[in-house]
Amino acid sequence: MNEETPEEVRMAYYLPKVVEEAVRLHHPEVFIGDMIQEGNIVLMLALKEIQKEKNEEEIWNRYVPECWQRWSRRQK
Repeated sequence: MNEETPEEVRMAYYLPKVVEEAVRLHHPEVFIGDMIQEGNIVLMLALKEIQKEKNEEEIWNRYVPECWQRWSRRQK
């Protein structure tokens, strides 16, 4: 049986937050599945930043919503 890597553990922790954030930011003009997909991409980018910095919650609270809101504005 393979053990999860620290990266996989972090990804599993944040994936539900991606869905919660997609629901919170959703607007009818954009398919929510696209928002979740974009959120997953942003999450992967944020996790790379987390490797450079120590405060994961700060990265999530700063980086992820900012990227998502920029993407969301482009979709309107």
